[in-house]
Amino acid sequence: MIKKIWIPILLSLFIYSCEQDFSLNAPYRDVTFVYGVLDSQDSVHYLKIYKGVQTEGNPTQVVQDWTKLYYFDTISVTLTEFKEGQSTGRVITLDTTTSVPRLEGAFGYPTQLLYYTTERLDPTAVYYLKIVHRETGRIVEAETPILQPIVLNAPNIPENAGLNLVGRKGNIIFTHVPNAKAYEIFQYFHYFEVSKATGVVVREGYVKRDITNGVFLTESNVSYNQISREYNPSTLYDQIATQLKPDPTVVRYIRKNEPVVFEVWGASQSLYNYLLVNKPTSSIVQDRMEYTNLVAPADSNYATAWGVFASRARTAQGYRINNPSEDSLVKGSKTSHLGFRYLREYIPM
Repeated sequence: MIKKIWIPILLSLFIYSCEQDFSLNAPYRDVTFVYGVLDSQDSVHYLKIYKGVQTEGNPTQVVQDWTKLYYFDTISVTLTEFKEGQSTGRVITLDTTTSVPRLEGAFGYPTQLLYYTTERLDPTAVYYLKIVHRETGRIVEAETPILQPIVLNAPNIPENAGLNLVGRKGNIIFTHVPNAKAYEIFQYFHYFEVSKATGVVVREGYVKRDITNGVFLTESNVSYNQISREYNPSTLYDQIATQLKPDPTVVRYIRKNEPVVFEVWGASQSLYNYLLVNKPTSSIVQDRMEYTNLVAPADSNYATAWGVFASRARTAQGYRINNPSEDSLVKGSKTSHLGFRYLREYIPM
C-alpha cells in the first residue's frame, strides 16, 4: 500500500521538474564575514571582510573566483576611538590593499582584498568598528579594547650567564594586562644547518614547544598582577628529538644570537571566546557552538554578520644557553644522533 502511494507522487514530481525550472535556493541574504585582531604594537592593522555567495552551480568553483567574495568599494570601514566610554573624536578610515598574498586553499588565491590602516593604536583605548554598506545602508558593528604590552619578568638571566636547559624546574613570569582574558606561552629553539659537501648554510629552522600545552591561562592564574607558569626546561630536548630527524648530509648548530626564545600571547575576551569555540575537540559530538561579536540587523531572525573583531598582545624574549645545555644538545642521549656540533666549531664560508 505504501509503494502505491509514493510511486505516483515521485513520478508526478519528476514530470513537473521536466516541464518547469525551479530553484532550490532561498532568497539571497547579504551576509558579512569579518576577521580582525588588533595589536597596538603592529605597524599595520588588517581586517578581512567578505561576503557570503549564493549559487546553483558548483560552490567550490564560485569561491575560487576572488572577485565574487569581496565588497570592494561598496562598503566603508572605520574605527572610532573611545576612552572611558567617550569618543575622543578620532576616526580612522581603512583603505584597501591586495598586496598581501593569500596561501593556497579552498578560497580564491593568491589575490585577496584586505582593509588596513597604518595609524598607531592607543593601548588604553577601545575601538569601535563600523562597516556601512553604501547601497543598502546596512551597518555591521563591533568593538574591542586594545591590550597593553605584556612584560616578561622571568627567566631573568644575568648578562654573562646563559639559560640553563638541563634543569628540571623553571618559571616564566609575566605581567597581567588590563582587558586580557587568556594567555598562551611558547618556547622556540632556533638552529641552522650547514651542508657537509659545500660548507654553506642550507637552512635555518626552529623547534616550537607549547609551554601551556593547549590550555589557556586565565584570571584564575593571576597573583599580584602577574602570572607565573612552572615548566621543565629539560623537556625541550624531547621536543627537539621528536621534531627533527637525522640528516647525514648536514651539520647542525644553535643560532648564534639568542637561540632560545620565550613568547607570550594575550587575548581579549572576544578572541578567547572565539578560540574556545573553534579549538579542536576530542569529543564524539561534533556539533559546535557558534560565536561572533559582530552586530548587524537580522533578516527574518537570520544572522547576517559572522566572525570576530578582537585584540591581542605579544611579547618575546631571547636567551643564550649555558655550556652544560649545549653539551647536552651535542652529546646527550636524546639529541646526539641529530648531528649537532658546538657553535664555536662553526667556520663561516
